[in-house]
Amino acid sequence: MTGKKRKLRKKMKDITLSLIIVILLGVAGFCGFKICEEFHTMALTEQEVNELNLLVKNNIGDAKVNAKFSKKAYEILKSENKDFKAYLSFDNGLISIPIVQSTDNDYYLRRSYYGEYADLGTPFFHYASKETSQNIMVYGHNAKASETLMFSPLRTLLKSDDIFIKNNTFDLYFEDEVRHYEIVAMYWYDLTQDGEYDFTVTDWYDLDSYNHYFNFVDSKNLIIPRRNHSFTDNFVTFQTCRSNQPDFRLIVVSVETGRESY
Repeated sequence: MTGKKRKLRKKMKDITLSLIIVILLGVAGFCGFKICEEFHTMALTEQEVNELNLLVKNNIGDAKVNAKFSKKAYEILKSENKDFKAYLSFDNGLISIPIVQSTDNDYYLRRSYYGEYADLGTPFFHYASKETSQNIMVYGHNAKASETLMFSPLRTLLKSDDIFIKNNTFDLYFEDEVRHYEIVAMYWYDLTQDGEYDFTVTDWYDLDSYNHYFNFVDSKNLIIPRRNHSFTDNFVTFQTCRSNQPDFRLIVVSVETGRESY
């Protein structure tokens, strides 16, 4: 190999190395930007949720002793957003957050409670769910880098039986009453395979359709329920996504255990 060719080859190697370094620096910079963006998004979401919960705390008013919500708080949240429907409060503090509802299931996917763009959206009722529905469907995002935001805490219930037992009951405060619930099932739903088992239905119109769905649920249940369920029960179903597995959803099925005025 002549000296001229060696110089040319060395020059090409140097150029290739420089390009690789530039690409790696670009990738590192982009990843760093995305990480910073994600944490910024989570910080803004956490700030908004904390502000909403502080608003609730400061407006308990003359509610019952140890109450977590009040008529006054409901009215104020409603004045802030006409789409507000209910306040979700887990007994042990796992999740405390307002639930909204729009005319479709897209509007609040990327909107905050105040209607601004928000990557983690706002938990919302399925557009077809009603207070009178046998099954009330609630959607919420899972933030893979957080165990506290939106519906991310739900996945922590699968860590141990002890954590589940401490956090398996919650309340939904509607305008005129509070309803009490207990979780009876948690399972992974595969969007590519489990389509015949629709967890979004508002009612199971007959025993056969109920059994078809709940035989599937019971076979995939990841927790040991402390309560049975039946065709005459009312339910709330939570859905959130699974980190890094876009075809899977975590489904949490709960049975109503009572209701009362507040």
